[in-house]
Amino acid sequence: MKRVIVILSIMLFAVACGPTYTNTGDGQDGSAQLDASGQNDAGHIWLDGFVYPDASDGGGDVCDEQDFVIDIVPVRLMILQDLSGSMIGDKWDQTKAALSSILTTWTGVEIEFGYDIFPDGTQGDSGGWWCGTTDPVQIDCDINHQADIIAHQNTVDPDLGYGLTPLWCGMNNFNSPTYAPLFTDPVVESYLVVVSDGQDSCGTTCPHSGGSVTEAELRQVTQQLLAAGIKTVVIGFGSGVDPDQLNGIAEEGGTPWNTYFTASDQLSLENAFDQIAASVIGCTYDIDEPSAEANPDEVNFYFDDVVLAYDEDCQTGAGWTWVDAEHTQVEFCDQACTDLKAGNVSEISARFGCPTVIVE
Repeated sequence: MKRVIVILSIMLFAVACGPTYTNTGDGQDGSAQLDASGQNDAGHIWLDGFVYPDASDGGGDVCDEQDFVIDIVPVRLMILQDLSGSMIGDKWDQTKAALSSILTTWTGVEIEFGYDIFPDGTQGDSGGWWCGTTDPVQIDCDINHQADIIAHQNTVDPDLGYGLTPLWCGMNNFNSPTYAPLFTDPVVESYLVVVSDGQDSCGTTCPHSGGSVTEAELRQVTQQLLAAGIKTVVIGFGSGVDPDQLNGIAEEGGTPWNTYFTASDQLSLENAFDQIAASVIGCTYDIDEPSAEANPDEVNFYFDDVVLAYDEDCQTGAGWTWVDAEHTQVEFCDQACTDLKAGNVSEISARFGCPTVIVE
């Protein structure tokens, strides 16, 4: 699969002078006449009337250039992995291999990964079974934690037979802002990816010797997570899952996936991880205000030197839009975002000082 290459530092060139035009006729099938300068009454230009100024044109159209940086706003992806007794053996080996592969593949992409397990093997009851999910999280989210997660997996001793399945408790931990403070920070978009091979067998009070959780209770805890800004995705691994429980979580998760992913081996688990990771990458970028001279109403963004039109509030889904009134964030709309995620764009650039090209 072709990887999405996310450019962390993208150069923006501030241009103080106007563009050169090759078309001074109508800009949109005769709807808006361009004046002699190439602009319409709103001060914008249409795609067929725009040529970016080049110093080779004689130097008169391009003024001093200054570099600026925009950074993609990262998303946080917390993997919550079932380590109940039924996962031990081939399932654990395949899960570990699949996760290691995905984390290695997605290194360098703007996803901040975290990792947690349920149960975590730290608390048991008199019967010797485990329902423990202690505070804090195993590994909180960070851009450089892929290698740490892979190493952490190697510290888990599968021979312990971690016991029961505290699914509700494992999820509910993330409703506490202190459990995984980086992941639960509402400033950044967060996704909880639950990987389980069974149904909850610990109830809503952990640790203890067992209990039951209803589908309604799992829906409720998922709704609480969503209200806190955490979306939930579910992967059911193997044939022992409870479809009603997992689909209940998926339906309330706030993502396009309102049913759980099914996986039966390492390859299908990798494919599920891959789809999720590819889809959660955002298309919103932080942008530094370049200077007092740079007018945010006169800016154009380019994918591989091809101008991308301004699409206010992404009404057509074809271009880009400002996220906030202060012009500190820019969002690439549906089609442009799809191109980014598909790896079809190798370079994003932006230039201030030229009238904004708008969607026709």
